[in-house]
Amino acid sequence: MACVQCGGEFIPAKTEVQLKVGFYSKTCPTAESIVHSVVEQSIKDNTGNAAVLPRLQFHDCFTGGEGEQAAPRNLGVQGFEIIEEAKARVEKACPGVVLCADIVSFGSQK
Repeated sequence: MACVQCGGEFIPAKTEVQLKVGFYSKTCPTAESIVHSVVEQSIKDNTGNAAVLPRLQFHDCFTGGEGEQAAPRNLGVQGFEIIEEAKARVEKACPGVVLCADIVSFGSQK
């Protein structure tokens, strides 16, 4: 089974959810703006992050339950700390609501 790891949590990657703008508008209305603010700041701090974040979306899942940060195929992939920061802030606002994979998607589209 493919999994996504974020902040130490593993969640099944196969879902029936179709992420779209405003998906969390009722359950965590600030999720998208939180992620976008973290991403914007990271790009201000290092303009190279604008290219790093979309790459994370392609490296988000691997088979066998191995998280993307530990996967040998991800050597050299950067930007995990940006997603971790966004996840921490979203978790503070809405604990247990927003999937890490969705945070990666939000962050890579900014």
